[in-house]
Amino acid sequence: MKEAYKQHLVTYLKGMAMGAADVVPGVSGGTIALITHIYERLINTIDTISIKLVLQLFTSKRKEAWNKLDGSFLLALTLGIGTSILLATGGISWLLEHYPIPLWAFFFGLILGSAFVLKKAINQWSITSILMLFLGVFVAFGIGLVAPTQGSDNLIYLFFCGMLVVVAMIL
Repeated sequence: MKEAYKQHLVTYLKGMAMGAADVVPGVSGGTIALITHIYERLINTIDTISIKLVLQLFTSKRKEAWNKLDGSFLLALTLGIGTSILLATGGISWLLEHYPIPLWAFFFGLILGSAFVLKKAINQWSITSILMLFLGVFVAFGIGLVAPTQGSDNLIYLFFCGMLVVVAMIL
């Protein structure tokens, strides 16, 4: 049982790292999930979530539903992300204001590190994977060149922006 608590603590700390990354504009908690090797588990866990399974949490089958949802993993991760967002927001904002270059360099290093993790996942390079690599670099560079525009207070616009942000946090 002691090993399970240790695993939950490790997941909680990984969640804190994800939350800290989410606080920095342009950096994704998904990058941290990838580097810490929980990305696939997180995506698979999110994929299992359904209304039926969530409603089962309030029935006599709650333990079975909790296990199907990988509830302990999600709870530890979510608590870590939430804790970090609450605690790190002020510190990260201060660092962005006073030491932006070292902070951006640190997170750029994390993003670069995730590229090496992805490189290890590719067993055999093909023309398609090389073309997709260059396409991804081209699109990312192009997005970086786009000038930001003024937002809107329209609720539909804000809803879709929120959806995009949530997807970006995972990706």
